[in-house]
Amino acid sequence: MNVEISFPGLSSTDGVYLTWRPIPATIRLLEPSASPNPVSVRISSKPNNVGARLAFATTLTHRGTDTLDLVLAADGTPVELWVGGKFNPPDAQSPSPASQADGDIAIEVHELLAGTIDRRLGGRPAMIRVRKNAETLTDGERDRFLSAMAVLNGRGTGKFVDFRDMHNAAAYPQIHTNMSFLPWHRAYLLDLERELQADFPDVALPYWHFDHPAPRLFQPSFMGVSVSGRVRFSDTNPLRNWAGPGTTAGVLRGNGVGPQTVIGARTELQCLALSSGPNANFQPFAVPLEGNPHGPAHTRHNGTSATSWIGDPTTSQMDPLFYLLHNNVDRLWAKWQWLQSLAGARLDDPAAPASYSTAANLHFGHNRNDTMWPWDGLSRTGTVFPDGSQGPPIGPGGGLAASKMTTAPGPKPTVASMIDYFGRHGGQPLAFAYDDVPFVV
Repeated sequence: MNVEISFPGLSSTDGVYLTWRPIPATIRLLEPSASPNPVSVRISSKPNNVGARLAFATTLTHRGTDTLDLVLAADGTPVELWVGGKFNPPDAQSPSPASQADGDIAIEVHELLAGTIDRRLGGRPAMIRVRKNAETLTDGERDRFLSAMAVLNGRGTGKFVDFRDMHNAAAYPQIHTNMSFLPWHRAYLLDLERELQADFPDVALPYWHFDHPAPRLFQPSFMGVSVSGRVRFSDTNPLRNWAGPGTTAGVLRGNGVGPQTVIGARTELQCLALSSGPNANFQPFAVPLEGNPHGPAHTRHNGTSATSWIGDPTTSQMDPLFYLLHNNVDRLWAKWQWLQSLAGARLDDPAAPASYSTAANLHFGHNRNDTMWPWDGLSRTGTVFPDGSQGPPIGPGGGLAASKMTTAPGPKPTVASMIDYFGRHGGQPLAFAYDDVPFVV
């Protein structure tokens, strides 16, 4: 007698990549018993070496338990359950209790006889794959991420070219200084992360917690050290062959920011207090957030676009550090959504009327239900924005990359599809999470 654990969209050999948000699964007897009697089982997790655990339930909830007892029909009829990572916030003494490697945690199933655990009936390896503070990554996690980025870059000729070219000067009014700044960049990061995971499925995009010191991040073995405007990497760092457009080899970055915090940038607590409480609103949070801390995190590196890519929004995307910077901006949004939901504001609900604008004076691509350039395949050329600039032409890259772990957001994401990233309000999750932001129904 054995059991089979299945997940929607996954074959029996596909890897299972979980976040704090549970997803549905089914379990059934793989070899129907000759006896007509049902079989009682206990489902639990086999932890990894940092004590990560899975949580199980029969409904979508953040109150899952370490074990779940179910009764399986003898004829093999599947029974539904929900599985997710068990959240514990990281701190200075203990990093995120999530996975550190592919398959380092597992779903375990044992038979229950008279309430006592008996023989093992089967299981399935899994990974709690979440976006972590770059400072807390193990050497293995760091090196896999760097390898994934290097493969995507392909010495300047890889798929990364699409991401480089969709965040340029022509696109600026489509993606900055307006209501879709945060949703657009969430989609942008998700698209890049999924492209990384196509070859390195155990990789999640880390973030640069730029109001904390980052001595490990700004090392030759990670994001490199700027010397006279050019980044130096170690001989074993896969980014040593990074290439920008044309014949530009290496990374241009000013020397202003290194292991220290970003001077003049709002702290996390200051960001979360920009608009708070049950009457919190998106605009008074998002608009100042783009100016600070997002702005100083870019510009404190010193230099112009010719000497420091990351200091100019039309060239910053060519520096791999950009994606860790913006991942922290997105994390601040995610944490703000969670904290305000605890106070009664529905700021992760795309239908909440006071949260996200549908004002008539916003041009297409910034209203809640608009599709977003460039994934929608629509050219904004000819569109005149309030500052008098023109919209960008059809961009590279096609639709947003798919994930086996979810059907959301589809190839043509809308502004609204980026808001409820955990799927708390009836939609599918986007299959990413941060190490310090829990899922709560």
